[in-house]
Amino acid sequence: MVENNNIKISPKFTQKDWTDLDLSKNCMVNWNKAIEIFEDRINGRYLKQIEALDKNEDLKIRTFSGFAIMSIACLLIETLEQFWNGNFTTVKIKNNKKENCFINFFYKNNKKHISNDALAFHSFFQKSNELKKFFDTPEKSNVFYSKIRCGLLHQGQTKGKSLIHIKKGEPVLKWIDDNNFEEGLIIQRRLFMIEIIKIYEDYLKDLRKPNNLNFRRKTLAKKMKYIVDQK
Repeated sequence: MVENNNIKISPKFTQKDWTDLDLSKNCMVNWNKAIEIFEDRINGRYLKQIEALDKNEDLKIRTFSGFAIMSIACLLIETLEQFWNGNFTTVKIKNNKKENCFINFFYKNNKKHISNDALAFHSFFQKSNELKKFFDTPEKSNVFYSKIRCGLLHQGQTKGKSLIHIKKGEPVLKWIDDNNFEEGLIIQRRLFMIEIIKIYEDYLKDLRKPNNLNFRRKTLAKKMKYIVDQK
């Protein structure tokens, strides 16, 4: 039987590696170790898995891994957004209840509900100059959430007419129909992943700033404590 403190929380590190860290002070030796553990977790669970599919020597695996890669990408978006905000889950929990479960948006005579889960994706997209130009309203981010994220993770397929591809010379994102976003969107998955990685790297830069102790405590330390305490 594996002792609890030996449970792996990333390829290289165990639960004990994290709990042994003293993060009560602004000691960059300990904080750099904490960031290293976080990087190892993100790389090992998400980025290396995507790379293994995208750069697979088998052409068929490489070409037809779009659904798997985008599914992992959606998981990565959610976990990075949680880390960035120090949230335990995608939807903020208060007093054991989901806070503000639905926000209403109105289109002409129709009521449209956009869940906080979708708004978390919108918040994430605003951290990228490229993505925020495309997803410039919560309604547009909701199309990604419903057609891509929920389609892949709940039905194992994209919804509507949405497509995922790796064609060269195409933009990161474009709408199937510019006059009707609900038709779906087209994603160049390799370019899309580049934007996600940029956001991830920006978060790492913020974590490494010497005077950002409070930020590290409220984001990285808070989320990792929750993860480790579940083991």
